[in-house]
Amino acid sequence: MSKLPILILLAATLPACSTKYSGQGDEARGLSSVVIKSGDRYAIEEAITDTFVEDGFRYSRSVGNTITFHKVGKRNAEFAYSDLTNSNDIWIETTVTIAGMGDEAHRVRCDVKISQADRGMGYDRQKAMFVGKMGYVALIKKAKKRVERGEYG
Repeated sequence: MSKLPILILLAATLPACSTKYSGQGDEARGLSSVVIKSGDRYAIEEAITDTFVEDGFRYSRSVGNTITFHKVGKRNAEFAYSDLTNSNDIWIETTVTIAGMGDEAHRVRCDVKISQADRGMGYDRQKAMFVGKMGYVALIKKAKKRVERGEYG
């Protein structure tokens, strides 16, 4: 059976499932977001790094208040985002932003980009839509629990 009819159906329904922002201001925007009631930024960074690395991501870089991870997409990412004429791997890049909110709290926001090497033209970047959102929500909630329990580093 050809993937084409399924991909056409998926492409037609994805815009209806795209992430909508909550309207709570820029600090709440992102694929997923949680508030961690801790003034220890180092503990939050360690918990996030531990959680994402355990999930198969590789640490890429940390600049300012953001930490970036990446990994090769699995079969479901290939199915959702690959180009039928391009056999290159799908890469998932996750950027976690930690913003102080005062009162010993931080907002942790997760954004995800999907990329696939285009034949000789660089990378075609797309922001991930609703597909896979729950996985990232679970990851940052797991990091939050680690901070609250003191299980990091």
